[in-house]
Amino acid sequence: MTSIANNINSILIKQLIFLFTPLALLHLGNGYASLPPLRKRVVEKCMWMTEEEFDRLVAQAQLMPGAFSLNIAAVIGRRMAGRWGSVVALAATVIPLMLLFLLLVAVFAPMRHWDLFESMLRGMRPALIGMLAVVAYRMGRSSKVDLNYLWVPFVVALAVGVFHVAPLYILLFTVVAGFLYGKFLR
Repeated sequence: MTSIANNINSILIKQLIFLFTPLALLHLGNGYASLPPLRKRVVEKCMWMTEEEFDRLVAQAQLMPGAFSLNIAAVIGRRMAGRWGSVVALAATVIPLMLLFLLLVAVFAPMRHWDLFESMLRGMRPALIGMLAVVAYRMGRSSKVDLNYLWVPFVVALAVGVFHVAPLYILLFTVVAGFLYGKFLR
């Protein structure tokens, strides 16, 4: 029985490598931009988890300190193949990015003052905003938030964007508020 479990774990480890390496290279470390293809692969194609489980792992990764792309790799790797799955998913995310980053620095460093290069970077920003909007929409749709609480994301956006409240304080507040609501008002 142990050899079957080891064989299954070995297969999962290889699948994690083939999952996270291309994502890291295609999305250059931007974990949020990689969420739609990651969701499609993990939920729809491989059927490793449901949409709700995936969303819970995304929320867990967002609460962890550090880069989101590394956090999501770590939590999905651990969910699929335990501690070694987490290590392998992190390595499959970090090592290709480091190599690609070194290559990009060597190629683009001489171009950094070119107007055309600056224009290309400015052109990428709206696309990133669009990708983030898709992620926010999908997370909102699958979170099953009661319509009575639809105002919360807007208040949070206002607090962070306009009043510069640190996201950590908002997370701490929402944890306490959720606990108190569940304990006393429900």
